[in-house]
Amino acid sequence: MKHRQEFSAKSPQPLHALIVEDSPLDAEFNVRVLDRAGFQVSCDVVSVPEDLARRLGQTRYDVILSDYRLQGWSGLETLQLVRDNNLTTPVVIVTGTLGDEMAVECLKHGAADYVRKDRLDRLPDAVRDALSRAAQAASAAELASRLTVHNTNLELVFEKVPDPFLLMDENCVIQRANFAASEMFGHNIFEIIGKPCYEIVHGATAPPEDCPHRRMQTSGKSERGEVFVPSTQKTFDLAVSPSGATSEGFRGCVGILRDTTSNRSAENELRDANRKLTGWANQLEQRLKEMALLGEMDDLLQLRVSATQTYGVLAHFAGKLFGEDSGALRLLRADTKLLETVVIWGTDPPPVRSFRAEDCVALQVAAPMDTFEEGRVCAHLSPPSRMKSLCMPMFGQNEVIGLLELKLVTPVDTGTESARSAAAIRHRAAITAEHFGRALVSLRQRENLLIESVRDPLTGLFNRRYLEESIEREINRAMRSRHPLSIIMIDVDHFKNFNDTHGHAAGDAMLSALGKMLIARTRQGDVACRYGGEEFLLILPEAPLEVAYQRAEQLRIEAQRLRVKLEDLELQPVTLSLGVAAFPKHGSTPRELLASADSHLYLAKNAGRDRVVDGERTQSLYPDR
Repeated sequence: MKHRQEFSAKSPQPLHALIVEDSPLDAEFNVRVLDRAGFQVSCDVVSVPEDLARRLGQTRYDVILSDYRLQGWSGLETLQLVRDNNLTTPVVIVTGTLGDEMAVECLKHGAADYVRKDRLDRLPDAVRDALSRAAQAASAAELASRLTVHNTNLELVFEKVPDPFLLMDENCVIQRANFAASEMFGHNIFEIIGKPCYEIVHGATAPPEDCPHRRMQTSGKSERGEVFVPSTQKTFDLAVSPSGATSEGFRGCVGILRDTTSNRSAENELRDANRKLTGWANQLEQRLKEMALLGEMDDLLQLRVSATQTYGVLAHFAGKLFGEDSGALRLLRADTKLLETVVIWGTDPPPVRSFRAEDCVALQVAAPMDTFEEGRVCAHLSPPSRMKSLCMPMFGQNEVIGLLELKLVTPVDTGTESARSAAAIRHRAAITAEHFGRALVSLRQRENLLIESVRDPLTGLFNRRYLEESIEREINRAMRSRHPLSIIMIDVDHFKNFNDTHGHAAGDAMLSALGKMLIARTRQGDVACRYGGEEFLLILPEAPLEVAYQRAEQLRIEAQRLRVKLEDLELQPVTLSLGVAAFPKHGSTPRELLASADSHLYLAKNAGRDRVVDGERTQSLYPDR
């Protein structure tokens, strides 16, 4: 993060933003946060729908920052106006209060992200992520446009080839014919389509024994031969090539006829043109297949919410995309700088092990590296695979997040039109890594959103919503297993006076430190929650009342010893009052058990605070100090 900040300071990123906000101070604060994060912001500010519609019609913006709650309207109307203007400008909702349901609603209506005003430190990353996704969408649109142009060019080539050109299925039935074929056979194109090739070309009722198409079906390779066309009384050279195999296994073909009656000198040119055209058709077919698979994969990933499910989908489609070649997907751990394997596929995948990022040349230069030809060899590659391996970095949110490693079963083909040429494999790996990277970023965002939905951001403890779900679940489990269950309700003594004396920043620092203490002192299976304000609650499965009382005493004593610093100032220690209750002795439902613990906490407060009350011992009201 430090490196990113330094880079931003040296090279400010221009950002033209439209801010939809009815508070000028909030709008100015958004700009300042972005300026400090390395953006060079120029902006327009609007507060009513009419001004917003006018600005959207006049000016192009890099990003739109919209408050959700506006005077007389909402951020959903901002999203609607953007859609009405057919704009792809990303919209980030910046608002003070926004529940999970409304956040999901905004995302459904096209919001790129949402940021709460009390968490504006997330705004720069949200904007960068929105800009990155917008750029990716533009790149995808450009790719689709290029594909359309490519298809148009192929159609143009098909129609402009001066020789008769036929596309046939596995039964010799003509599926396509160009204008030259129509002229040669003396039939309208629509009279040719749907009829067997041997009827149109040979004037026969069945394929002749020496028909090149028949030989091609047997050999599976391109074939050629001379044929006599009775309708024209001319001899033609017929070259046929397989156009690809379907899922059922049959083969169609591309056929080109050239009049050899008066001109046989162009044979070599025809062979070359046929090879190139077949190569183009195969390349197009391969690209379309890859795009269909990646689209299907993206659709399935939308329904997967766990890492295990996501990795399973990636492994399945990697096998389909790379065929007989094997590979591995490795994630870069930011804390250890190690690459850890999460997905493998193929019959001979790379070793499942961790290695340092510095051992991969591709990660050092942030660019793909392979050993198809001469080049630097990564230290993590084993010797048998060094002459046929590829390392493709994966990016997410402007940083390297992992590595796609490919291990070929055979060396690359030398032909440029082959699906196994070096260029074709590099392109396939690059587009696959791009989709895999987006999937992993989406997985990370979903995991972060899940954590945010059940965790208190200040203390790191579970929130009250999670507490209510957990205590009911643990009571039912204790009832079935007949095991004990206890809870401890905790309150910070005189916390209002502490806040009044030291300020809310100090109060937050103390609550955060207490949260860390509780996390460090809970067992696996215990649930530590922030109950509200300065109150906490611990759920202790399988802990009887006596054990819970001892745990509470340990926490009370440890809190007295806790030392917290705010900048260079050491804050005064705090004490805790704790109420302990056990199931089913003090309650058989969540409400009864919480009420009992709250009652015991109240007794501890009335008895002078800094003590534990479990309702079982009067001496707990007057501990020996």
